[in-house]
Amino acid sequence: MNPKTSQDLFNKIRSQFSNIQIGDESGQPTADPSTAVFFEFEFKEDADTFGHVSVSLADGENMKVFYNRDLVNKIDEDSKTEWFAFLKELKDFAVEHQL
Repeated sequence: MNPKTSQDLFNKIRSQFSNIQIGDESGQPTADPSTAVFFEFEFKEDADTFGHVSVSLADGENMKVFYNRDLVNKIDEDSKTEWFAFLKELKDFAVEHQL
């Protein structure tokens, strides 16, 4: 995995969510975003928490986003717009970084 890709993804997520936990290739927590391949955080909008989200760069060729399907069912319309905008940002990130 390109360390710049990991750092860029960390910065993108951190710009919107403050509670990120990151892990390296072996699944161990790390403090160095450039070695991270797992990114976990709670999707929060204002004071509401809607669910846990995990983003993986583990195979080096793909970016995978994992979340509970109920997350979308729990979100109000304004927050749903934010959620889908965030997913589009991740898609654009993946295209830009050829993932």
